[in-house]
Amino acid sequence: MTGGTGSIGGALIQVLRARGHDVTCLVRSSDTERTLGSAGFKTLRGDITTPERWIDAVTDFDAVVPVAITWADDMGLVDHHLTTLLLEALATPLAEKSLIYTSGCWVYGATGNQVATETSPHDTASEFAWGSSLSRTVQGDSNVRGMVILPAMVYERDGGVLDSMITDATDLKKIRLVGSAATRWPMVHRLDLAVVYALMLERGQAGAVYNAAATEGLEVGKIAAVLSRRYGLSLPPQVIPVEEAVRVMGSWASGYSIDQQMSGDKAMRDLGWSPEFTDVLAELA
Repeated sequence: MTGGTGSIGGALIQVLRARGHDVTCLVRSSDTERTLGSAGFKTLRGDITTPERWIDAVTDFDAVVPVAITWADDMGLVDHHLTTLLLEALATPLAEKSLIYTSGCWVYGATGNQVATETSPHDTASEFAWGSSLSRTVQGDSNVRGMVILPAMVYERDGGVLDSMITDATDLKKIRLVGSAATRWPMVHRLDLAVVYALMLERGQAGAVYNAAATEGLEVGKIAAVLSRRYGLSLPPQVIPVEEAVRVMGSWASGYSIDQQMSGDKAMRDLGWSPEFTDVLAELA
């Protein structure tokens, strides 16, 4: 897998190992190699931006789970190149190798009061259209057991999608919100998300797609209010225009302003997923 030291990947490697899987992590640096190696994980040197340098090694594995992304304006191109090469390298006549492709809730676009399910249409802004296209490619490939996961906004008490709010709280003494305080985010704790990946590897069918959402939709203003109290802030949250967020963080930051709700019922029903973290505000308090 890729991204073993990130918020999602760090949880996933621990969950997979606890469930008896043998995990190897792609690493870019000697420091990361030492960190993961000292924790007992195998490593493979490589970078997701240059997969042709290490792609042949994936034939030694039963499954590949890429969860790293560049979070730059080139992330769509990098993801497309990586996924294309992975599908080619993992191809077997009986689809014995597995690939879990990570898309995201933003491909559904703004759902408003509707709750998106796996059968909902994608209403994807141009910044995220590549995720929708690659999902269909992975699902339809007959030479791999290709599956797709669409995580909600992934959080943990001190980070994940809340990184920018927490940084604002500590550095600016106020929290900035993109677009509107009424924007709703579907949410999932990183540890609960990791279990969905594991269940997909163990039980998922070729071509399957699963939303990973433990909370269907939560207003970001409520999240900011809890964090403001936790950090003792006197200033109320500040709403900034989407254009300003994009200028500072990149085009992907427009996703923060998407008002949506998303259901994780299918993963609960078909995979037996039972998320533990279902009260976001209590977890963050």
